Amino acid sequence: MTIKIGHPLFSIIVPTYNRADLLEKAVRSVQAQICTDWELVIIDDASTDHTAEVVSKLDDPRIKYFYQQKSERSKARNKGIENAEGKYICFLDDDDLLKKSFLSDFKNIIPTAPDAIFRTGFDYHFITNNHIKPGKLITADQHPFQFALREMCGVWSLCIPRDYLLENNFADFPHWQDTHLILRLFAKYPVVQLNARNYVYVQHPAMGTRKIFSNNRKIEERLTLNLAAIRDIFANHSSEIQPFITPKTEKICLIGKILHYAIMAASHNNPQKSWNLFTRSLKMGLFLQHYKLYMVFLKKYLFIKWKKS
Repeated sequence: MTIKIGHPLFSIIVPTYNRADLLEKAVRSVQAQICTDWELVIIDDASTDHTAEVVSKLDDPRIKYFYQQKSERSKARNKGIENAEGKYICFLDDDDLLKKSFLSDFKNIIPTAPDAIFRTGFDYHFITNNHIKPGKLITADQHPFQFALREMCGVWSLCIPRDYLLENNFADFPHWQDTHLILRLFAKYPVVQLNARNYVYVQHPAMGTRKIFSNNRKIEERLTLNLAAIRDIFANHSSEIQPFITPKTEKICLIGKILHYAIMAASHNNPQKSWNLFTRSLKMGLFLQHYKLYMVFLKKYLFIKWKKS
């Protein structure tokens, strides 16, 4: 007699590309979960390193491995959703970690609001100096949509009913795809914030960022893709998000993204490009909405100018 094994409560989806050693650490953090009612769905986006070998050596029946031709993260995550069997879906980036209570805290709160999306907080872990910085939680006086519009709110911090993701896939953008999906979800479904920080957002030294922000052409290419994703949600999903936006919201988001790139360019010792992006944002107006970002930019920009003098 064959006994049918039920579907797991959680599916954790990990897109990966050429990070075999970091991926193994991420997987080990899943295997260390207090809650064992999970499956792990790894989508290998055409890695050329030893990723497949690392996964095979883990020898865990709860781990599913899929290889796809190079298609970027959005399609990898969508493929993971299609192949997931859990009632709730979580995400993990291949260079990050889960704390042991990540799933158990979600499991404990699900019965209180089974139709909600749940969010845990996260800690930034800066590898260079081993510094830990807590990320922000959604407060009781904030609407989750407004929070996601202004703060870091990665999809990896969420526990989402699978049915919601079958109806709302990741848009096919290489950047800002997390926020694109999160805004659509938060506009439609209730969100419950846990009073915990169970995800570790690891800040590795460089990881390609230094190369990007020292190359003006790459900065422009990446920024253009980000801005395209922002424009897309306002152009093609306006009916979904309309109750939560004003006529200025799109422009505020565009300026904020340009300023973010100006700050990153300054942080990576590219003062000329950072200044050009700064002046570009100023020409778009709405200075008061971003005064805090302007202060951050000026602090970093003046510091690198001082270092060069």
